[in-house]
Amino acid sequence: MITAICDDEGIYRTHVKRLCQDYFIERNISSEIIEFSSGEEFLSSVEEINIVLLDIEMNGINGITVKEQLEKLNRDIRIVYITSHIQFMENAFGKNVYSFLTKPVMKDKFNKVMDLIMRDMEEDFIVKIDNKDNPYINCKTIIYIKAQDKYTTVKTREGEYLVRRSMNDWENILANRFFYRIHKSYIINLAYVKRIDSLVLMDNGEKVTISKKYIHSFKESYYNYIKRKVR
Repeated sequence: MITAICDDEGIYRTHVKRLCQDYFIERNISSEIIEFSSGEEFLSSVEEINIVLLDIEMNGINGITVKEQLEKLNRDIRIVYITSHIQFMENAFGKNVYSFLTKPVMKDKFNKVMDLIMRDMEEDFIVKIDNKDNPYINCKTIIYIKAQDKYTTVKTREGEYLVRRSMNDWENILANRFFYRIHKSYIINLAYVKRIDSLVLMDNGEKVTISKKYIHSFKESYYNYIKRKVR
């Protein structure tokens, strides 16, 4: 996961970055944090970003224009506006806008908004795969990922895609989601597990090899997943 902070004032970027770092550490969430000092700089680097903490009033392209550009690009990035100018809020509502936080941002309010986003992202997370027929996939449709030389095969409900991305890259992308690496060659989606014995039976009927060194920790993670789903 990648979280962006876009603000043309360095003092506020530093403050919000600290809030992000504290939040992710306290909740044991893995996220890269990237800073941008302008809307133009941010829009040139949106491909892998999942969340943006966005100032409204900036030199050059302002936060409202950034939101409009993301809508045109059909980029599903969660937006949290951080501003000193509440008079601009009326024009800032729109797709993927989760909240407005006023400067200086208070930790408790920041954490509540981030908790809301994290719950939402558990259900719906889009990742870029650079496939000419389907450049983006929703991770909740992934059944498993299999290593294949320098590539990985991504098996989804809709089909199968060959992606130039390593298993370690996939582990980082899918960290803190309901995925588990059960073998050096397999990462599976816990939502599609039907039965566990010497192999893992997925609900599409395929059986996936599980390494002995992973089996105990995998079973524990799977049972914790089931407990969480039935709360």
